[in-house]
Amino acid sequence: MTSTVNPRLKSLDEAVKLQFAEVKTIALDIDKRFRANERKLFATEGASGGSPWKPLSEKYRKRKKKKKPGRKIMAFSGATRKSLTTKGSGHVLRYNAKPRARIDVGTSHITPAYHLEGPLKNPNVPERDTLQTTDEQFAGYRDIISRYLRRTKWPRVQTIMNAWARHRGVA
Repeated sequence: MTSTVNPRLKSLDEAVKLQFAEVKTIALDIDKRFRANERKLFATEGASGGSPWKPLSEKYRKRKKKKKPGRKIMAFSGATRKSLTTKGSGHVLRYNAKPRARIDVGTSHITPAYHLEGPLKNPNVPERDTLQTTDEQFAGYRDIISRYLRRTKWPRVQTIMNAWARHRGVA
């Protein structure tokens, strides 16, 4: 059995597809917002993400105070924080338009995964989520995409919908 797609629906689908350069523009804006959110997360030791990170154990706190005085939770060497808050070493930003638009932002460092999975393997490792996202932050990412689509794609979608309505005698 074969099926056909209404040419108007097909043109509507084509109108909203994102090209690589468009996904890149959105990805760069999301990445900028992501890094700002991560800076807040590290500055507040997790509190800005909804739940503060668990405190250091007494034994580790003493060791850290001796080796890295003044450093906050999740900031022993600073490499993980740097990889999540700057465009530098370890920061991950990947995007693609085919087969569907996709944007990945994060880090290649093992420490965040260690703190998410660590408690399962080692009860001495507290769970600390360095990639917490509040509903408000998620809405900010969604707004970046929505604003871009409204600015760039919506006029074309409106043109197609208006032509379709005129054709059907609705407009």
